[in-house]
Amino acid sequence: MAAEIRVDDDDGTKDYDTIQGAVDAAGDYDTILVYPGTYNENVNVDIPLNITSTDGASVTHVTADVLEYPVFDIESNNVTINGFNISGTTHTYRGSITLDEVEYCNITNNNISNSDNGIFIRLTSKNNNLVDNHVSGNTKGIYLWYTYYNNLTNNVVTRNNNGIYLESSEENELIDNTILDNVDNGIYLKDSYDNNLHNNNVSGNNKGICMYSPKDFPSDNNFSSNTVFNNVNEGIFLQYPLDSTLTDNSVYNNSEGIVLQYPQDSTLTDNTVFNNTGSGITLDDDGDHEVRNENNTLIDNTVLNNNKGIDILYVDNTTLIGNTVLDNNNGIWIDKCYYNNLTGNNVSNNTDKGIYLFSSHHNNLVGNNVLENCVFGIYQNIGGLHLTSSNYNFIEYNNISYNGDNGIYMDGYNTGCGNNNLSGNILSNNGWYGISLKGTAHYIYNNTISNNGNGGIYLTGEGNYIYNNYFNNDIRNAYISGAPGTQLNTTNNTGPNIIGGPYIGGNFWATPDGTGFSQVNTDSDGDGFCDSPNSSYELSNGNIDYLPLAGDSTEPSVVPIAPLGKEVVTGELLELNVSVKDDSDIFSVVVNVSSVNDTVDTAFLTNVNGYWVNNSITLDVNPHGEYNLSINATDEFGNSNTSMNLSVIGESTSAGDGNEDDGGSPVYHPQPLFDVPTANPLLLVGVLGIVVMFFVRRRE
Repeated sequence: MAAEIRVDDDDGTKDYDTIQGAVDAAGDYDTILVYPGTYNENVNVDIPLNITSTDGASVTHVTADVLEYPVFDIESNNVTINGFNISGTTHTYRGSITLDEVEYCNITNNNISNSDNGIFIRLTSKNNNLVDNHVSGNTKGIYLWYTYYNNLTNNVVTRNNNGIYLESSEENELIDNTILDNVDNGIYLKDSYDNNLHNNNVSGNNKGICMYSPKDFPSDNNFSSNTVFNNVNEGIFLQYPLDSTLTDNSVYNNSEGIVLQYPQDSTLTDNTVFNNTGSGITLDDDGDHEVRNENNTLIDNTVLNNNKGIDILYVDNTTLIGNTVLDNNNGIWIDKCYYNNLTGNNVSNNTDKGIYLFSSHHNNLVGNNVLENCVFGIYQNIGGLHLTSSNYNFIEYNNISYNGDNGIYMDGYNTGCGNNNLSGNILSNNGWYGISLKGTAHYIYNNTISNNGNGGIYLTGEGNYIYNNYFNNDIRNAYISGAPGTQLNTTNNTGPNIIGGPYIGGNFWATPDGTGFSQVNTDSDGDGFCDSPNSSYELSNGNIDYLPLAGDSTEPSVVPIAPLGKEVVTGELLELNVSVKDDSDIFSVVVNVSSVNDTVDTAFLTNVNGYWVNNSITLDVNPHGEYNLSINATDEFGNSNTSMNLSVIGESTSAGDGNEDDGGSPVYHPQPLFDVPTANPLLLVGVLGIVVMFFVRRRE
């Protein structure tokens, strides 16, 4: 049976007055209880023991007698050191508590200070637990050297040179630790891999979390749910991160947020990075332009109020999906990169540029929202050092609107900006142009370019292709200057075209006041192109759209679905379902109700998720008689159709109901004629429809 041995430095009634004396007398798995006092010794523990203070670290001090040796030198498995104030070891490869090639030891509830290394775990030590220790004022607070499978939980590590230092160590768990105010790094990983850092609070250090690995070293470290803030330099800095993951970290108020240098196959997901004075998230090569790093992924990160939101330099094949990048100086900055994919990102309210491509090629920007950035939405500029600007990029299906200057700006006429594809984008309500273009051989098609402050497109490059776009701008739809060889239409191809016509050719040229070329010239033969009175549109000298698109001239179809005839009794609701269809978009739907005294009640319906609805119409049902309902639909080209005439007859048969014939007193009951259902009870037929409720109540 395990024995209990008592130690007191000055009492004289306990078993021993030194801890080492008790250890030398103990057997395996004995418990040594150490009473308050100050013990100046170096304790060597070479058998399994539980060494515990009776009253805690505040009153039980153990200092090194010989400074070059550990206070507790643990050379056995299954040792517990609990509840001491420990200090004094100055050896570089020793610690005040040293675990040397051991496992299943527990270091708990200790205060460890003023040593070269506070706790030192070395040389294949594994499966040890460090829990609830306070480690301060050491060169390295906790040092793991060539170890694995250790667990560091809920420790406070403060005011050391380096807080927690892992060197050549693997598969360790660092969870729920507080690491603050260390001179250099809060957590430092050197040549270490497969470690898990979770839910640590790292603040007030020079660098928060720092990892250095050699090139092509499989780091595979996981950083999750850490809070990293108020560090002097980087919040998280990883060099050569290979297969590392960063998930759900909150990184803020640092000089730089998250920096990955020479990253490879690493993933950042659901991180929140904000209020850093430099960049929020950076992927770069530190100027080593011969090294091309690739295959990194950023998904669903929130990046707010940094200088640059996401900064990518000389890193290829990066995928950015669903990131929210708001209120930064520049949103996403891509510099000298190839084959990156940006999909479904929200890049808004940045004070300078939303997305900036600098000498970057073969990138895909698809389905992003680039809104309300102060200068540019997407900006491409020439590079320095004889680098060409951005070529062979695909910019597709983005919403680039409400930016303070140009929606998309491409610069580089003399330095090779060209061969970019812009397709399916919405560019509207930008302060300057929707697209400002310098460069050659760009393909611009299937875009909607409308309501931009200075015009739709500004073009000075040559040999560009602009077709099947929808232009609707007030000042000018296109300004073409010194741009020979620009083609404003393709050959006649089977559609549908951008406005739903049967063939693809040129562009649709509209203005908000309805006087655009495509609005005043009609299609007489049904091929979807303008031919009367003009069949071609010359924007400037030699720049001609030979197949300008014509607007839809067909009025909408308004067809009643139900009911086609029905009698209603007092208090009964009548559901009205109408199909409204058109080849182009419906602009408005209006309901009119006329009464027997020639008054007209009008409701302008609102499109809500495909349903044109209105809350109510108040109907004056006095006097009795017939009330006629009609529905008018107008498409975006001004074609209008009125249909769905429905008669509502108000009558009564009982005395005292207000009829003059039976002597009753007139009673006035304004009633809601239409009421919107809380759910959509009917299946709509056609492109869009109307669901209303028709309510009739007789006089009482």
